[in-house]
Amino acid sequence: MVVIIWGCDQTNDTALSEKIARLEKTVDASSGQKQISELLDAYAEFVNSSDETASSRRKMLKKAYEFAKKTGNSERVIEFASRSLLDFPKDKGREEKVLDLISIHENAGKSVVANVLKHAFMENYPNSPKADSLKNIVQDQNMSTDSIMVELGKKVKLNPGTTGINTLMATIYVDACKAYATVLPERENAPKLLFNAAQLTTTMRQFDKTIGLYDWIVDKYPDTDDAPVALATKGFILDNDLKDMDKAKEIYRQFIEKYPDHNLTGQIQFLLENLGKSNEELLKQLDPQAKKQ
Repeated sequence: MVVIIWGCDQTNDTALSEKIARLEKTVDASSGQKQISELLDAYAEFVNSSDETASSRRKMLKKAYEFAKKTGNSERVIEFASRSLLDFPKDKGREEKVLDLISIHENAGKSVVANVLKHAFMENYPNSPKADSLKNIVQDQNMSTDSIMVELGKKVKLNPGTTGINTLMATIYVDACKAYATVLPERENAPKLLFNAAQLTTTMRQFDKTIGLYDWIVDKYPDTDDAPVALATKGFILDNDLKDMDKAKEIYRQFIEKYPDHNLTGQIQFLLENLGKSNEELLKQLDPQAKKQ
Protein backbone atom coordinates (compact mmCIF):
# COMPACT_ATOMS: atom_id res chain seq x y z
CA MET A 1 0.00 0.00 0.00
CA VAL A 2 2.79 2.43 0.86
CA VAL A 3 4.47 1.72 -2.46
CA ILE A 4 1.27 2.49 -4.36
CA ILE A 5 0.75 5.80 -2.58
CA TRP A 6 4.37 6.79 -3.12
CA GLY A 7 4.05 5.93 -6.79
CA CYS A 8 0.93 8.10 -7.17
CA ASP A 9 2.67 11.07 -5.56
CA GLN A 10 5.61 10.70 -7.89
CA THR A 11 3.30 10.58 -10.90
CA ASN A 12 1.53 13.75 -9.84
CA ASP A 13 4.82 15.53 -9.14
CA THR A 14 6.23 14.44 -12.47
CA ALA A 15 3.09 15.58 -14.27
CA LEU A 16 3.36 19.04 -12.70
CA SER A 17 7.06 19.32 -13.52
CA GLU A 18 6.37 18.27 -17.10
CA LYS A 19 3.56 20.82 -17.36
CA ILE A 20 5.89 23.59 -16.17
CA ALA A 21 8.62 22.51 -18.60
CA ARG A 22 6.12 22.50 -21.45
CA LEU A 23 4.77 25.94 -20.57
CA GLU A 24 8.28 27.39 -20.20
CA LYS A 25 9.00 26.45 -23.82
CA THR A 26 5.99 28.35 -25.17
CA VAL A 27 5.28 31.15 -22.67
CA ASP A 28 7.31 34.33 -22.23
CA ALA A 29 6.72 37.93 -21.17
CA SER A 30 5.08 38.72 -24.52
CA SER A 31 2.52 35.91 -24.26
CA GLY A 32 -1.15 36.46 -23.50
CA GLN A 33 -2.27 36.98 -19.93
CA LYS A 34 -4.03 33.62 -19.81
CA GLN A 35 -0.85 31.74 -20.72
CA ILE A 36 1.25 33.81 -18.31
CA SER A 37 -1.20 33.17 -15.49
CA GLU A 38 -1.20 29.46 -16.23
CA LEU A 39 2.58 29.28 -15.84
CA LEU A 40 2.56 31.43 -12.69
CA ASP A 41 -0.19 29.24 -11.21
CA ALA A 42 1.86 26.13 -11.98
CA TYR A 43 4.92 27.66 -10.32
CA ALA A 44 2.82 28.50 -7.25
CA GLU A 45 1.40 24.97 -7.05
CA PHE A 46 4.91 23.53 -7.19
CA VAL A 47 6.49 25.78 -4.53
CA ASN A 48 3.52 25.32 -2.20
CA SER A 49 3.72 21.52 -2.43
CA SER A 50 4.87 19.81 0.76
CA ASP A 51 5.99 16.85 -1.34
CA GLU A 52 8.78 18.73 -3.10
CA THR A 53 12.34 18.87 -1.76
CA ALA A 54 13.75 22.12 -0.43
CA SER A 55 16.28 22.16 -3.26
CA SER A 56 13.66 21.79 -5.99
CA ARG A 57 11.38 24.39 -4.41
CA ARG A 58 14.28 26.83 -4.12
CA LYS A 59 15.08 26.48 -7.82
CA MET A 60 11.44 26.81 -8.82
CA LEU A 61 10.96 29.84 -6.57
CA LYS A 62 13.87 31.56 -8.27
CA LYS A 63 12.34 30.98 -11.71
CA ALA A 64 8.87 31.97 -10.52
CA TYR A 65 10.12 35.19 -8.94
CA GLU A 66 12.11 36.20 -12.01
CA PHE A 67 9.23 35.43 -14.38
CA ALA A 68 6.77 37.39 -12.23
CA LYS A 69 9.12 40.39 -12.41
CA LYS A 70 9.50 40.11 -16.17
CA THR A 71 5.75 40.03 -16.67
CA GLY A 72 5.14 42.89 -14.25
CA ASN A 73 2.84 40.86 -12.01
CA SER A 74 3.29 42.71 -8.71
CA GLU A 75 0.99 40.42 -6.75
CA ARG A 76 2.97 37.36 -7.77
CA VAL A 77 6.29 39.12 -7.12
CA ILE A 78 5.13 39.74 -3.56
CA GLU A 79 4.00 36.12 -3.25
CA PHE A 80 7.20 34.54 -4.55
CA ALA A 81 9.60 37.05 -2.96
CA SER A 82 7.92 36.66 0.44
CA ARG A 83 7.89 32.87 0.19
CA SER A 84 11.57 32.84 -0.72
CA LEU A 85 12.47 35.14 2.18
CA LEU A 86 10.51 32.99 4.63
CA ASP A 87 11.62 29.57 3.44
CA PHE A 88 15.21 30.43 2.50
CA PRO A 89 16.18 33.48 4.58
CA LYS A 90 19.93 32.92 4.14
CA ASP A 91 19.92 32.70 0.34
CA LYS A 92 21.62 35.24 -1.88
CA GLY A 93 19.38 37.86 -3.40
CA ARG A 94 17.31 38.39 -0.27
CA GLU A 95 18.12 42.10 -0.15
CA GLU A 96 16.90 42.54 -3.73
CA LYS A 97 13.63 40.84 -2.85
CA VAL A 98 13.00 43.13 0.12
CA LEU A 99 13.75 46.16 -2.05
CA ASP A 100 11.25 44.83 -4.60
CA LEU A 101 8.64 44.59 -1.84
CA ILE A 102 9.36 48.18 -0.82
CA SER A 103 9.05 49.41 -4.41
CA ILE A 104 5.82 47.54 -5.10
CA HIS A 105 4.14 48.83 -1.95
CA GLU A 106 5.25 52.39 -2.65
CA ASN A 107 3.97 52.22 -6.22
CA ALA A 108 0.66 50.88 -4.92
CA GLY A 109 0.31 53.83 -2.55
CA LYS A 110 0.90 51.69 0.53
CA SER A 111 3.38 54.08 2.10
CA VAL A 112 2.89 52.86 5.68
CA VAL A 113 3.76 49.26 4.83
CA ALA A 114 6.64 50.44 2.63
CA ASN A 115 7.96 52.44 5.59
CA VAL A 116 7.86 49.36 7.83
CA LEU A 117 9.73 47.41 5.16
CA LYS A 118 12.38 50.15 4.90
CA HIS A 119 12.99 50.15 8.64
CA ALA A 120 13.09 46.36 8.70
CA PHE A 121 15.58 46.38 5.82
CA MET A 122 17.88 48.82 7.61
CA GLU A 123 17.78 46.76 10.80
CA ASN A 124 18.25 43.42 9.07
CA TYR A 125 20.88 44.54 6.56
CA PRO A 126 22.73 47.38 8.33
CA ASN A 127 25.87 46.94 6.22
CA SER A 128 24.08 47.14 2.90
CA PRO A 129 24.85 50.29 0.82
CA LYS A 130 21.12 50.63 0.28
CA ALA A 131 20.55 50.91 4.04
CA ASP A 132 22.44 54.21 4.10
CA SER A 133 20.38 55.66 1.27
CA LEU A 134 17.12 54.59 2.93
CA LYS A 135 18.05 56.46 6.09
CA ASN A 136 17.71 59.73 4.17
CA ILE A 137 14.19 59.08 2.88
CA VAL A 138 12.57 56.90 5.52
CA GLN A 139 9.77 58.23 7.72
CA ASP A 140 10.08 58.10 11.52
CA GLN A 141 13.85 58.13 11.28
CA ASN A 142 14.43 57.92 15.03
CA MET A 143 12.01 55.05 15.62
CA SER A 144 12.70 51.33 15.55
CA THR A 145 10.53 48.96 13.56
CA ASP A 146 9.10 47.58 16.80
CA SER A 147 8.13 51.07 17.98
CA ILE A 148 6.46 51.80 14.65
CA MET A 149 4.42 48.61 14.95
CA VAL A 150 3.28 49.60 18.46
CA GLU A 151 2.05 52.97 17.16
CA LEU A 152 0.29 51.36 14.20
CA GLY A 153 -1.45 48.95 16.55
CA LYS A 154 -2.83 51.85 18.57
CA LYS A 155 -4.38 53.42 15.47
CA VAL A 156 -6.49 50.32 14.84
CA LYS A 157 -8.73 51.35 17.73
CA LEU A 158 -9.08 55.01 16.72
CA ASN A 159 -12.43 56.05 15.20
CA PRO A 160 -13.80 52.47 15.27
CA GLY A 161 -16.69 51.31 13.12
CA THR A 162 -19.44 48.85 13.94
CA THR A 163 -16.91 46.03 14.36
CA GLY A 164 -15.11 47.92 17.13
CA ILE A 165 -12.02 48.63 15.02
CA ASN A 166 -10.94 51.07 12.34
CA THR A 167 -11.14 48.76 9.34
CA LEU A 168 -8.82 50.83 7.15
CA MET A 169 -6.11 51.00 9.79
CA ALA A 170 -6.63 47.33 10.65
CA THR A 171 -6.02 46.39 7.02
CA ILE A 172 -2.83 48.47 6.95
CA TYR A 173 -1.71 46.99 10.27
CA VAL A 174 -2.28 43.42 9.06
CA ASP A 175 -0.13 44.06 5.97
CA ALA A 176 2.52 45.70 8.17
CA CYS A 177 2.58 42.67 10.50
CA LYS A 178 3.11 40.37 7.54
CA ALA A 179 5.87 42.63 6.19
CA TYR A 180 7.59 42.66 9.59
CA ALA A 181 7.48 38.87 9.95
CA THR A 182 8.72 38.40 6.38
CA VAL A 183 11.83 40.54 6.77
CA LEU A 184 12.45 40.04 10.50
CA PRO A 185 11.23 36.45 11.03
CA GLU A 186 13.63 35.70 13.89
CA ARG A 187 12.42 38.56 16.06
CA GLU A 188 10.57 37.49 19.19
CA ASN A 189 7.77 39.86 18.26
CA ALA A 190 7.11 38.25 14.85
CA PRO A 191 4.68 35.47 15.90
CA LYS A 192 2.87 37.82 18.27
CA LEU A 193 2.30 40.34 15.47
CA LEU A 194 1.06 37.58 13.18
CA PHE A 195 -1.34 36.50 15.91
CA ASN A 196 -2.60 40.07 16.28
CA ALA A 197 -3.10 40.22 12.52
CA ALA A 198 -5.01 36.94 12.54
CA GLN A 199 -7.38 38.21 15.22
CA LEU A 200 -8.07 41.37 13.24
CA THR A 201 -8.81 39.47 10.04
CA THR A 202 -11.24 37.35 12.05
CA THR A 203 -12.99 40.51 13.22
CA MET A 204 -13.17 41.64 9.58
CA ARG A 205 -14.43 38.15 8.66
CA GLN A 206 -11.57 37.58 6.24
CA PHE A 207 -11.30 33.95 7.25
CA ASP A 208 -9.04 32.80 4.41
CA LYS A 209 -6.46 35.34 5.55
CA THR A 210 -7.00 34.31 9.17
CA ILE A 211 -6.27 30.67 8.44
CA GLY A 212 -3.20 31.59 6.39
CA LEU A 213 -1.82 33.63 9.27
CA TYR A 214 -2.45 30.88 11.82
CA ASP A 215 -0.77 28.38 9.48
CA TRP A 216 2.20 30.74 9.28
CA ILE A 217 2.54 30.73 13.07
CA VAL A 218 2.16 26.96 13.40
CA ASP A 219 4.61 26.27 10.56
CA LYS A 220 7.33 28.80 11.33
CA TYR A 221 7.01 29.14 15.11
CA PRO A 222 6.00 25.66 16.37
CA ASP A 223 7.79 26.02 19.72
CA THR A 224 6.13 29.28 20.77
CA ASP A 225 3.13 29.60 23.08
CA ASP A 226 1.22 31.13 20.15
CA ALA A 227 1.41 27.98 18.01
CA PRO A 228 -1.06 25.73 19.88
CA VAL A 229 -3.51 28.60 20.35
CA ALA A 230 -3.25 29.38 16.63
CA LEU A 231 -3.98 25.76 15.72
CA ALA A 232 -6.91 25.53 18.12
CA THR A 233 -8.40 28.80 16.87
CA LYS A 234 -8.03 27.64 13.27
CA GLY A 235 -10.08 24.57 14.10
CA PHE A 236 -12.70 26.68 15.85
CA ILE A 237 -13.06 28.96 12.80
CA LEU A 238 -13.37 25.99 10.46
CA ASP A 239 -15.99 24.55 12.79
CA ASN A 240 -18.10 27.58 13.69
CA ASP A 241 -17.56 30.16 10.94
CA LEU A 242 -16.79 28.18 7.80
CA LYS A 243 -18.85 25.11 8.79
CA ASP A 244 -16.19 22.82 7.33
CA MET A 245 -16.62 19.91 9.73
CA ASP A 246 -14.19 17.57 7.97
CA LYS A 247 -11.31 20.03 8.13
CA ALA A 248 -12.25 21.07 11.66
CA LYS A 249 -12.16 17.43 12.75
CA GLU A 250 -8.72 17.03 11.18
CA ILE A 251 -7.37 20.10 12.98
CA TYR A 252 -8.88 19.10 16.34
CA ARG A 253 -7.31 15.65 16.07
CA GLN A 254 -4.00 17.19 15.06
CA PHE A 255 -4.10 19.46 18.11
CA ILE A 256 -4.79 16.59 20.52
CA GLU A 257 -1.96 14.57 19.02
CA LYS A 258 0.57 17.43 19.08
CA TYR A 259 -0.41 18.95 22.42
CA PRO A 260 -1.83 16.19 24.66
CA ASP A 261 -0.98 18.09 27.85
CA HIS A 262 -2.00 21.59 26.79
CA ASN A 263 -4.63 23.37 28.90
CA LEU A 264 -6.85 23.65 25.80
CA THR A 265 -6.77 19.92 25.03
CA GLY A 266 -9.83 19.11 27.15
CA GLN A 267 -11.88 21.76 25.36
CA ILE A 268 -10.67 20.60 21.97
CA GLN A 269 -11.56 17.00 22.86
CA PHE A 270 -15.07 18.15 23.82
CA LEU A 271 -15.45 20.08 20.55
CA LEU A 272 -14.27 17.05 18.57
CA GLU A 273 -16.70 14.71 20.30
CA ASN A 274 -19.59 17.11 19.75
CA LEU A 275 -18.74 18.36 16.28
CA GLY A 276 -21.83 19.39 14.35
CA LYS A 277 -24.18 19.48 17.33
CA SER A 278 -26.42 22.49 17.83
CA ASN A 279 -26.27 24.74 20.89
CA GLU A 280 -29.53 23.20 22.09
CA GLU A 281 -28.10 19.70 21.85
CA LEU A 282 -24.98 20.75 23.76
CA LEU A 283 -27.07 22.42 26.44
CA LYS A 284 -29.08 19.25 26.99
CA GLN A 285 -25.88 17.27 27.19
CA LEU A 286 -24.34 19.62 29.77
CA ASP A 287 -27.45 20.46 31.81
CA PRO A 288 -29.23 17.48 33.45
CA GLN A 289 -32.36 19.59 33.92
CA ALA A 290 -32.47 20.49 30.21
CA LYS A 291 -32.40 16.78 29.33
CA LYS A 292 -35.70 16.26 31.17
CA GLN A 293 -37.50 18.99 29.20
